[in-house]
Amino acid sequence: MNISHASQLRPVFIDLYRKAEELLKQGKIVEATVEIFHRTRTIPQNKFMWAVYKNIVLFWTDTGFVPDDLKVKFINSDFLHKYFSARFDVHTTTKFTTVEMMEYVDKIQQLMIEQTDGQYEPIIPEGKE
Repeated sequence: MNISHASQLRPVFIDLYRKAEELLKQGKIVEATVEIFHRTRTIPQNKFMWAVYKNIVLFWTDTGFVPDDLKVKFINSDFLHKYFSARFDVHTTTKFTTVEMMEYVDKIQQLMIEQTDGQYEPIIPEGKE
């Protein structure tokens, strides 16, 4: 449960206390943690990642450059999604925080810049110029 204001603490903790007390009466062991809430990646961030893939496909079409000198005749966004997921050992971006998603897409574009000796021109999300 996400709590954004101190006024929400008492009812939430009372409810959790009652649940924990019931479990303890049943001989169960309970664990309680309080963590900072991190927002998961947004739909616009996900759309931006796919825009980056499209930009790489266009770059490949225009220049013939293929990441890591892969032996492929055709690159599309789906291929790139699988390729970069494997390259950076990412199983899914769904659970990424907004910061992790931003860093992941930055790593993809930075890799492209490095592998093309600066020829690849990264795209920037709207409002971040």
